[in-house]
Amino acid sequence: FGLMAVLAVVFAFAGCAPENAEKTPADKDEGKITHTETYTTIEKTIANEDRGWTFKGIEVLPADYEEGDKIPTVILVHGGTSTEQSLLPIAKKLAENGIAGYTFACHGALPGSDLYSSHYTSRISDLEAAIEYINTRGYVDKDKMYLLGESYGGIVVSFDIVRHADEYDGLILVSTGITDDLLSEEGKQ
Repeated sequence: FGLMAVLAVVFAFAGCAPENAEKTPADKDEGKITHTETYTTIEKTIANEDRGWTFKGIEVLPADYEEGDKIPTVILVHGGTSTEQSLLPIAKKLAENGIAGYTFACHGALPGSDLYSSHYTSRISDLEAAIEYINTRGYVDKDKMYLLGESYGGIVVSFDIVRHADEYDGLILVSTGITDDLLSEEGKQ
C-alpha cells in the first residue's frame, strides 16, 4: 500500500509541471563545460544528419581563451577501435600551447557496434559533420585549420582532405602505416 501511495504522489506531481516549460533549444545547448588551469573542455553531442545518428565531441580550448579571440584549430580523428578519449591528451596539450583541439567519437569504433558504421565512408561522414560543426564556432581562425588522423583515422583524413584542400593548412598523420617510401615512390603520391 505504501508503494502505491508513493507512486500516486509521484504521478500527481509529474502532471503538475507546466506544459510550456522552457527547454534549451539544441542550437543553444552549450554542452558540459569544464575549466582547468591550462584548458577548458566542452563536451557536446553532435548530429550527423546524413547518417541519422549522433556522436560525442569534445572541444578543448586554451584556458586563457577570451570570447572573440581567433585561434588555430585542429580536428583530431581517432583510430579503428579507439574513441574520442584516446586523442584527448593531444587536444589538451594543443590547448596548453594556444591551439584549439576537437576530438569526436567515430561510429563503429567500439566492439559490438555495427560493422558498416566503421567503414571509412561512415567515418568520413562523421568527419564532415564535425567539420561543419567546428566551422560554426566563433573561436576558429579559418586561416589556421588542420586535420590530424591517428591510425585508421589518418586514412580517413587523407581521403577527406581533398574536399577541403583550400580550407585546411595541414594534415597531420600519426601511426597510419603510410611510410615515407610510399609517399615518395613515383606514382603513389
